[in-house]
Amino acid sequence: MTYRDNEYCCTDFYNHDQKGNTTERTFTNHLKNHKEVTTYKYEFDNLQNVTYEFSSNNISGKEYETYYEIEYFE
Repeated sequence: MTYRDNEYCCTDFYNHDQKGNTTERTFTNHLKNHKEVTTYKYEFDNLQNVTYEFSSNNISGKEYETYYEIEYFE
């Protein structure tokens, strides 16, 4: 990604599982060293619903975990 004046802005990295789900996203800052800014990790159930999300901000050092409770109906 670049700014309007074509100056380098940031890079986003994505990892996917075999089903095509995004299992990890990493965002870097605009510096040339590509320092990680934020990382997200996801887990899925058999129906590809997100069941767990982990995020960490490497600048502030804050981490968050979210568990999703899903009810299934027939």
